[in-house]
This record gives sequence, structure tokens and C-alpha cells, in this order.
Amino acid sequence: MISGTLQLADNIPGIRSGSIEAQVRQKPDTDEYEVTARGTAVPAIPGVDSTLTVAYENGVITVEGNAAYSRGMLNGTLRLGATNRPLDPQGQPIPNAEPANELRAYGGGTVTIRIAPWLQGTVGLRLLPNGELEVSGSVGLPAALDIFPEKRIDRNIFNIGLDIPIVGIAVAGQRIGIFATIRGGLDASAGIGPGQLRELGLTVTYNPAHEEQTHVTGRAELFIPAQAGLRLFVRGGLGVGIPIVSATASLEIGAALGLEGAVRAAVEVDWTPASGLTLNALGEIYAQPKFRFDVTGMVLVEADLLLTTIELYSQRWQLASFEYGSDLRFGVRFPVHYQEGQPFDISLNDVEFEVPRIDPMELLEGLVRRIA
Repeated sequence: MISGTLQLADNIPGIRSGSIEAQVRQKPDTDEYEVTARGTAVPAIPGVDSTLTVAYENGVITVEGNAAYSRGMLNGTLRLGATNRPLDPQGQPIPNAEPANELRAYGGGTVTIRIAPWLQGTVGLRLLPNGELEVSGSVGLPAALDIFPEKRIDRNIFNIGLDIPIVGIAVAGQRIGIFATIRGGLDASAGIGPGQLRELGLTVTYNPAHEEQTHVTGRAELFIPAQAGLRLFVRGGLGVGIPIVSATASLEIGAALGLEGAVRAAVEVDWTPASGLTLNALGEIYAQPKFRFDVTGMVLVEADLLLTTIELYSQRWQLASFEYGSDLRFGVRFPVHYQEGQPFDISLNDVEFEVPRIDPMELLEGLVRRIA
């Protein structure tokens, strides 16, 4: 048996360098010899950083292995190889075929292509017999692409808080006597997003050697879900105060209404690395709902101990619930502008709430009549 270390030649397609441990062994009881070898090789493919295994047995050379691939917009794992066996039409070695004198590269895989921050898909790569990579197949795109996250906005429309002395005075925050109290407020909120591109009909022109020429064109539906809500409460009651201790009996009326909708707009997509992506749309959701009110009775007794206030007694009663009001047109309108590379932001100045005209005193009187 003769053994030693050999260096691979530099003319193997797709292989930069490598070495093998070879053995020449005489077969028992014959004058014939067999040669076997094992070793490693370094690919000569841009973007591949890995080591492949090399095997030689009975005239068949096989260089093969999995390799991490990262180049430009592409990232993934490939199965790479080179052999002197003939290849089938799909570019794979034919098992048990007689080896030839010529070495050919083979292999490929599926990698992720991240064309833009908002667009990524999958694409097939194939290793050609001469050691070059080519894109095989089209870019596989997901059903929907997120282009910006949800944005929430909250705004107070009004607050009221009145203490009306009937008999008594208020000194240094202490109420002495009998008071009528009115408390209330109206808050509006809205949620916009996440923005998505759906029903994609995009064509991607891509060449790994010239990524600056990448071009994405086509049509899509811009879909931006939105919701808006109003929260209203009005509380009226009578309170009595003596030094330190105050007691209030009140009627609280609370209501909420909400809307859900979405902006749907057909958009033309035309993207290059130089120009980026710009999308513009106008979102609107409106309705004319009725408030669904909850009527709650409440008694609260508190003691003011100068440094702190403690609750001596409180009780709430759910009295009724009903619908009240009509022609309460409510909605939200907002412009949508998206520029790739810039954060998606909607200023409070950009959002227009259309809220119904609500007179707290008139509402309270009407509800009391309804309850009575």
C-alpha cells in the first residue's frame, strides 16, 4: 500500500483549492491495484463560504456538500458538487454511470431574495456545469407584504367638571354644604395599519451580477385596516360636605361606539434600488351608529385627611342599558404617505375626526327623562 497527500488541480469547475489523502493498495492475490482518496475542497463561487468533501473511488470523483450562500440580495444554503460522472437533464449525477475524463459542476437550492425592506421572497439557484450560478424559476412572493406597522392615535375631545353650590361654600378644596356635581368627557381613538400590499401581481427582473439593475413592476392592492372609537361618560349627582368628610350620590352614564374598516386602493408598483417605493392613499371610515348606554348609580363617601384621602364607603348599581341618539355621524379621515427608507408616521394634525355634536347637559337631561 502506498499513501500520501495530493493537492487538487486548479481546473475543477467551481473549486478553488483542496487536498486529499490518497491510498494505492494492491488487491489480495492479484496484480491489480485500487485507488481511494478522501479530502476537502474550497468552492470558487462568489458568496459561498464553506468546505466540501472530496471522494475518489474506482475512477469516480465526487466533490459534494452543503454550503452557506450569501451575496447581495441572496441568502440561503446550497447543495454543491462536482463529478466526472455524466449528468442527467436536471443536472444531477447519474448513479452507476461510467466516469468520464471531464469534471462537471452540479447542484443548487432555494434561497431568500430580499429585494427591498418591504419585499422578500424565494428564488431557485442552479449551479451550471461550468461552475457558474444562475437564477432558476421566478421569485416566489408571499400572499401579503407588510410595509409599515400599526399606528395608534388617542385624542380627548372635551372634559367637563363642575361643582355647583346649592347651599354651602368651598374653602381650600373642602366642600361644606350641598353641591350639585357634573363630570364628563369624550375621548376619540383610532388605529391605522399595519399597511399591506395584497393580491400581488409583480414582475421581478433580477441579475445577481448586476443587482443595481433590479426592477420590480406590477400592480397590487394597498390594504390598510383602520378602526376608530368614541368613549363618552356623563355623571350628575348631589353631594354633601362637612369638614373632612364628603358624600356624593350620582348617576353615571357611559357609552362607547366603534368602527372598523379598511382602506383598499389599487396601486401601481414601480421599484428600483435607486428610486425606492412611494405609496399615497386616502383613508376614510364613517358610520351613523347609536350610542349604547350603561346607566350606573353610585354612592361615594370620602374622608380628607390633609395628606391623603381615604374611601369610607362606595357602592355602584347597574340600573339599565339602552340605545339613545340618532344622526350621530362619526368617522375618521387620514392621508397615507409611505416613502421607503423613512419612518411611517401620522401626525395628529393629519387625522380628521368627525364627531357628533354632543351637549352634556342636554344629553344628561334627555337620558334622565328616558330613565324616568
